[in-house]
Amino acid sequence: MLLALLVISLTSVALMSGYATTIAGSATHQSLAGLDVALRDAAEQVTYQIQSQPSPDYTPCATVSGAVTSGQSGQTSTLKYGPHLLDMSGVVLTGGESLSLSAPEYWNLPASNPTSGTSGTWVKNCPTDNRRGAQLLTLNAFGRHGVAEAVQIVVIDLAGSGT
Repeated sequence: MLLALLVISLTSVALMSGYATTIAGSATHQSLAGLDVALRDAAEQVTYQIQSQPSPDYTPCATVSGAVTSGQSGQTSTLKYGPHLLDMSGVVLTGGESLSLSAPEYWNLPASNPTSGTSGTWVKNCPTDNRRGAQLLTLNAFGRHGVAEAVQIVVIDLAGSGT
């Protein structure tokens, strides 16, 4: 009788541990999936505003600052690209999630012969002749349960406004 009680107890503990692991894994996956959707929506918003809208916000040698955060008081956005405050109202974050942009990198072609077919490189400091050059932006997302993800986008001056 005592042995049967011990086996039943151990089985119950094993089942409860299995359920707890499944629930924790499910919560982490749900957080990651929601963060992935928000990150991809944000990448589309940023790309559209910087290079594709009728009056694009492309800025040569741009700097970035701010973040999009979600908390108990709702969602706030102070995400800036150059002098432009980016509209992130279409991005839905749940409580405790945030998005930010890392400092851009700039495409640099060799000065000796930029049309020679020699490949360029991404550099941290904006080259002086990079008025219409490509910029590599990294959008970072941080969520609940320690979840973090990033996506990189490249923007260029499609409108030819960088002079």
